[in-house]
Amino acid sequence: MRLLRDPLIQFLAIGAIFFIAASLLKPPPADDREIVVDRAALLEFIQFRSKAFDAPTAEKILDGMGPEERNALIDELVREEVAYREARKLGLEADDYVVKQRLVQKFDFLQETLIGDSPPSEKEIAAWYEAHKADYVEPPFVTFTHVFFSSEARGEAAAEAAAEEMTMELLKKRAPFEAAPGKGDRFPFGVNFVDRSLDDVASQFGEQAARSIFSPDEPLKTWRGPLLSPYGAHAVFVRKVTPERTPTLDEVRKKVIEDAGRDARERAKAGLLEGAKRRYRITVEPSVLGEAASP
Repeated sequence: MRLLRDPLIQFLAIGAIFFIAASLLKPPPADDREIVVDRAALLEFIQFRSKAFDAPTAEKILDGMGPEERNALIDELVREEVAYREARKLGLEADDYVVKQRLVQKFDFLQETLIGDSPPSEKEIAAWYEAHKADYVEPPFVTFTHVFFSSEARGEAAAEAAAEEMTMELLKKRAPFEAAPGKGDRFPFGVNFVDRSLDDVASQFGEQAARSIFSPDEPLKTWRGPLLSPYGAHAVFVRKVTPERTPTLDEVRKKVIEDAGRDARERAKAGLLEGAKRRYRITVEPSVLGEAASP
């Protein structure tokens, strides 16, 4: 049992696992002049090309390809493999950063394969949700309409006066939400806005107008104005403001499982890499540390 706890034995075991897995994933070719394109090679190629090491997704992509698209994928794989082997014969891979990055990418892929993609337990799902509940908060949304008067076309004072007059007219008539279209000037972003976030509204009406539209102190289902934006003045009718809410675990379960699983895989990969780092003697020259790090 003490032998199994020895860090050196653990590191050697990890190295052996990497070697065996690499051999199983991609056996060395019997002849370097032979290029074998099989399903496994295509799936690996798809994952490297998309930078997403997800075998089930790669299988769906491959199975969804028609003959023409699949032939194009095969041609691309063969072209890349031929170019790689020819470059290797010329010794172009020596001290090449691009080659180094590709090997690092393959190492990451191997780690993903070794770690697997087992879903988190119910306990882990619940713990992740409680610890990261703020990440799933839904922002407030607003539904409103408006009548716009352009400051560019009318001048700022005239646009504001027209918006005030329109507000009074619509209030007097008790005009509904549907009364806005066809009145005033053309607004670049439309008339009716349904379930928009504060950021959405601010990007089109400006921060101050957006906060007024979302304000809980303002009445709903009535006309008010003028509200000023970078484009002019507005008479506004806010139908509904949906407040910020935190969804239940059941409502966001799928997203929580994805996030918790991704975090677990990243932590497992970091653990493997930290274990591998201990097998090396790493020397950092003092001159590269800068004055702040000097003794």
